[in-house]
Amino acid sequence: LEDGELVVVQIERIGGSAGPVSLTVETVDDTATAGVDYTAFTDPVEFGDGEVNRTVGILILDNDVLDGPRQFFVDLVDASAGGLIAPTRITVRIRDDENDALFNDRFEN
Repeated sequence: LEDGELVVVQIERIGGSAGPVSLTVETVDDTATAGVDYTAFTDPVEFGDGEVNRTVGILILDNDVLDGPRQFFVDLVDASAGGLIAPTRITVRIRDDENDALFNDRFEN
């Protein structure tokens, strides 16, 4: 929901947990636009020896515009040797809260 909160993305390391693994997490526009609908994110993520789960938070922005549902992608790229990460791309969908307010007004008045 477009409400100025964080979307938490869980990253899972598969195929074992021995040794460190690094990768980069980055957001990619689709119908949602970085800086308008969400905060762009590009950051390295490190898995230590034995670690299999990490999370990152991406801020969803409330733009106060009735613009319908939108989406962007979170890509996992540049995994170091031996680092199998799943999934490599996820889709984050943003539901427009101004649309919800319009819908609620129709039934409350």
